[in-house]
Formats: sequence, structure tokens, C-alpha cells
Amino acid sequence: MNIPAFHATVEQTQGGSMHSSANAAPCRIGVFLSTPIMERHVREYMAQSRDNILTTYDLFTEAQETARRWEREGVEMFVSRRCTAAILSETVSTTPVFSLPHSPLDLMTSLRGRCGPGATVMLTNFREEMRDAEQVASLLGINLIQGIFTSVEHMGEVVRDAPRLGASLVIGGWATKVYAERYGIPFVELVPSRDHFFGALENARNAVLFNREREALMGEYQCVLDAVSEGMLSVDRQGRILSLNPPARRLLRLAGPGSQPEDLAELLLGDEAAALMAGKTRRYEALRSLRGRSLIINAYPVLTKGSVERLVITLRAPRDVMRQENKVRSSLTKSFTAPYELEDILHSGKAMRSMLDLAAACADTDASVLLMGETGTGKEMVAQGIHNAGPRRNRPFVSVNCAELPEQLLESELFGHEEGAFTGARKGGKAGLFELAHSGTIFLDEINSSSATVQIKLLRVLQEKEIMRVGGTRKIPIDVKVIAATGSDLWRAVQEGSFRKDLFFRLNVLPVVIPPLRERPGDIAVLFPAFLRRAAQKLHADAPTVTREQLAKLTAYAWPGNVRQLRHFAESYVLRATRLGASFDDLYAELLRGVPGLEAAPATPPPIATATLPALPPQPEPEPPLHSPRERARIQAALVQARYRKTEAARLLGMGRTTLWRKMRELGL
Repeated sequence: MNIPAFHATVEQTQGGSMHSSANAAPCRIGVFLSTPIMERHVREYMAQSRDNILTTYDLFTEAQETARRWEREGVEMFVSRRCTAAILSETVSTTPVFSLPHSPLDLMTSLRGRCGPGATVMLTNFREEMRDAEQVASLLGINLIQGIFTSVEHMGEVVRDAPRLGASLVIGGWATKVYAERYGIPFVELVPSRDHFFGALENARNAVLFNREREALMGEYQCVLDAVSEGMLSVDRQGRILSLNPPARRLLRLAGPGSQPEDLAELLLGDEAAALMAGKTRRYEALRSLRGRSLIINAYPVLTKGSVERLVITLRAPRDVMRQENKVRSSLTKSFTAPYELEDILHSGKAMRSMLDLAAACADTDASVLLMGETGTGKEMVAQGIHNAGPRRNRPFVSVNCAELPEQLLESELFGHEEGAFTGARKGGKAGLFELAHSGTIFLDEINSSSATVQIKLLRVLQEKEIMRVGGTRKIPIDVKVIAATGSDLWRAVQEGSFRKDLFFRLNVLPVVIPPLRERPGDIAVLFPAFLRRAAQKLHADAPTVTREQLAKLTAYAWPGNVRQLRHFAESYVLRATRLGASFDDLYAELLRGVPGLEAAPATPPPIATATLPALPPQPEPEPPLHSPRERARIQAALVQARYRKTEAARLLGMGRTTLWRKMRELGL
């Protein structure tokens, strides 16, 4: 039987501050009203709430279409009396339904003063009796019959039989009223109390917030599952899949989202499944064959209050594991690359051509190479070119400046350390640069600055082709081509006792001397315009034109900082010419003046002797004393001008930052 509906209304809150969870988005709740009193309660609740409450008098089967429309509009919870709640739960798809039962207090409040002692009253209930209703009847001194119905049509039959059962009054909701009036039976409306109704709406709201949190957690969990590259799934005690990610679906060869292989847990874990479910085993790992393919399986029990309710299983194909390990190795060394080729080194004279030919010949052998050249001549660029010209070109190129790190730190960086080897040692230990350079090349710049301890270990590496981490006992074999570089006369350091003779001969197998710029002035005509173009490109400007007069002046200068100083001069010229309108002559005059306040003429560094075998290299003329007042004053003036920015001070001095750092350390600055 269809029950005629009252007019349908839709209400939405205008705001309020009833709830403490102010940060939560307003909840959208749909309420199916059965009495006008419920509507008044809803309006009062909405006045104190920031939630969106929609209401309608559609009940029973008429409520289904409204519920579906509300679902499309984003309603998160339905609230209704028990019969309508049951119909919606069984017919409407996803939105949860909060059932609003009558309470004994509602029964007492509604019947008080409506019937005398000894009266027989029928209370209509959907599917089950109201608890504690007999106690209410006892307090009121009445006889109470609970008429149980299971459908709307059945409700009509129950109400019709009330007089036959001796009931002189029927109490219930609006549908009960319709049937009572039809059969002429006195009726009392079962009115829900304000507090009871407000409590029901609060419970519904809390359920919405709980569902939101649960959905967010499930979404995060699924995102984690989908993000990992290995297969991952969870199964319950019966071996049914609860969740899985795409890699697991691929490895298990499952056809679709609903597919479920039989006896999955047994198939994956064998006899260990029972032990895991019983909590006797905390982890299971094995290599198993599954449907013609090998899989590495790990399983972990999930404990809930001491009981195992599900298993989390990870799946990996052996080839994927090997591919991942190779990817990790590659990522560890991907920053250790050599961008320069020997062909990238600009030159025009025979001196550099001969040096580059010798460097190219050094690339075809695993013998150690010793690069000797003044600061700024491009020793690392040559080292990279040698690496890229040889068979190790696709392997790591690891560069380390031995002058930049203190002794203990340099030792740890080169050879690695084990956990607990010293204070601050990384947990789990750390691989050294020699390990990371395995199968490639390691470039040891400023090798003359290494300590005696590091020199001994380097000698062992060159002799034995193996390293031992700091604090370790295990020897690690390595295959590394060693290129060392020095900016000073290394043979003099051997004679002075600051560098080991045996290590010198191990390193000096293939000596390569990079001539200073003052000995190849013809290269300036090639280098300077190229540096101008590169600097202008970075500034999105036009490169200044180079005249013969300018090249003549540049060629006449000694360039104590070599190619690096020339490049810095070109960069400064482009910047100041395009932004400040400075001229070449202005900058060249500054170049000749050097550091303000000091005499200008740049000193010409002594040449580096070529060390060849078997004859020992000749000893050059002594260098000027490093601790002379002139040297100290020159460096101090540059530091003041650069506001103690070492990179800028090194540029003003025409030397590398590492060289400046070493001189400051030796001078006690």
C-alpha cells in the first residue's frame, strides 16, 4: 500500500557554532521525517550547527528516489525511522543509513495523560520489540501490546487487529496514524524527545566524520600500495584478497579487480601460512614458483590485540630485484660524471697540442697519471678528458680535492667508514669514494696536501688494488684508474720529506705537464673570445668585440692565475660592460694594478718540473718564502676587498679557492 506523503521540504543551515570540530567541512545529512515534531527538532538543531541538513517527508518506498538524488548531491548519511532505514539500506547503494529507534522515554512522555490505568495500548514496532517498554507500562499502570510488523502492508494488518487483541489505543509514527484513522482506532503519536533526537543527529554526524577519516586512511593506504614498485597485497584468514596494488595483480596474473585465485595464502606460502596465522612466525621469506614464474615472497602477520587477522605479502620477481639494485648503484654514482672531453680544451699552439696528445695516450691504459700544472691551468678538465677518452668513459668519475678536507675527514671520505668508527660516524657505515669509483676513475686533486696517514693508505690501494674502511677489518677489492694532480713541485715535497717517495713513483707512472698560459700566449686569441661569448650568453647579452690592440695587451700580461684568471676577467668584462658601461681599458688597468694599495706587477710563478722515469726530475729554483710580509699583506688586502668571501678573494688574487684556502692555513690567517 502506498502511503500519501506530506509536502517535501529541503532545508540548509545558515551557520552556527554547536560543534567543536570547526576545521571539518560541514557534514551533509539527509533526514527522513515522520512527524512535524521531528521537523521542529531539525530546525532547532540547524540553528546551532554548521552542518547541511536536508529534510523530506518521503517515507518507505517513496524515500528511495529521494535518497538516490541526495546521493548524487553528496549527502553523506541518511537518518530515518527503522522501517524506512531498512528499506534504504537494502535498496540504495553506498550511503550509510542511521536508524532512529523510539526510546522508552519517548513512549512514557507520549502516553502520560493520554490513557487511564488499566488501559490496553498497542505499540507498533518494526521487526523487533522496544526494550524496557514493559517497565514503562508498569510505571503507567497499563497493558502494553507490541505489534511487530515487517513491511508497510504488514503494518496495516497489525493496526487493524489491535481491537481484536483488546487494545483501545494505538501509539506509533505517522504511518501508524494513517492506518489507525483508516480503521477508526484511537491514536497517540509517539513523539521523539528533543535530547534523544539531537543525540541521534550527533551520532550520525560523528559517523560521517569517522567515515571520512576511514576513507582518507584507506586512500592513503592504497596510494602507498600503488606507489611502491614491488607487488603488495593483504589477505584475511581465509586467504581472500583484501587489497592489492597493480604490480601484485601483474605478478599474480589476475584478470580483473574482482578476480580471486583459489587458496591464495596456501599457494603463496605453503605450510608456513598456518604458522603465520597462528602468530608462531613473525616473518616468512622464500623463493617460490608460482604459475610458471619465480617470485621472492615476504609475508608478515598483522596483529590485532594479539590475534592475527590478516597477512601482508610482498612479491618481487628476481629480475626486478637485480634491476633495482643496478638502478641504486647508478643513482649513487650518477653525480660522478665527467662532462668535458679533451676536444673541449681550446688551444692553438703546439705546446697544448702535444700535452693533449700525451693525455689521450694515457687514456688507453690503467696506469696512474700525474697531472702537474699551476693553479688555473685546467687540471680537472684534462683529467675528465682522459677519463672520457678511455674505456671507462661510461663508468663513474669521482673527483676529490685533498686540500679541502681535514686529515680524518679526508681519510673517511676516500676509504669509507664502518658504523661506530668515530664520533659522528654514519649509522650503518658509509662507502668511500674509492668504492663509489669502482670500475671508473678517481681524480685526486692537490695530492701534495694529503697527510702521511692518507699517503700510506693510498700507497696500499695502488699496490694491492683493495681498500679497508676506517674502523673496519674487511678488505674490499676495487678496480679504479687513479689520476692525481698537483699545483706545486711534488718532487721537491719528496726531497723535503712531506711526501712519500714510493707513493710519488706509484703516481708518476704517466706524467703530464700542463703548460701555464704565459708560455702559450697564442692561445689567448682563442680562449678570450670564447669566454666572452659564454659569459654573454648567460647574461642574454651581446659579446663585446675583441680588437687586436686588446689581444696584444692581454698577451703581454703574465696571467699568474692562468686560464681561470683569464675566464674570470672575461666574465667581469661582459658584466660590467653591459650593465655599467665599463670599457676594456678600465678593466685592464685594474688588472695591472692588482689589489688596491699594493704594487701591481703580478709575480710570475716558477714552472713545474716535469717528472719522468727513470731519470729523476730536476729541482727548480726556490720559490719566494710563503710567509713573506708581501704575500700576507696581498692576501689580507684581497680578503678585505672581497669582504672575506673566499671565492671573490681568490678571483681578485688570480688563484683557485683551494689554493687560497691552503695559503691562508699556512699563513695562519
